Amino acid sequence: MWPSFNSERKPFIGTVEDNSFKLRRDIWYNNSFLPRIRGSIVWTPNGSQVSVTMSIHPAVAVFLVIFIAILLPGMFAHGFDIGSMGMAGFAVALTCIGFFPEAIKARRLLTEAIHDQTPRAVQDESLIHH
Repeated sequence: MWPSFNSERKPFIGTVEDNSFKLRRDIWYNNSFLPRIRGSIVWTPNGSQVSVTMSIHPAVAVFLVIFIAILLPGMFAHGFDIGSMGMAGFAVALTCIGFFPEAIKARRLLTEAIHDQTPRAVQDESLIHH
């Protein structure tokens, strides 16, 4: 699939229900570490407060835990050799490289949307397609 340069394309896929939302960025490439975005909106007398949590997919987290758990006994048994340390480091680096740049992009897009959109536009899901 090739990237779409359609200016009408919405940056997120997900749902908005009541005062909460579940989103992920709409990207044209595969990224198993793409942040899952969950948030809530609390109305206050001075406006509203948006709380957001980003995390990796639970299946990816389970895989990483199992992968590291398999490496650990070998690391302890063989005195932290370069091979097992390299594999563990690669898993951590891959996770960081896949997750953090996407989380930064998602934060920027959400911040811009919150500041640029009226409450009605956000409620009408103008940034999200299903």
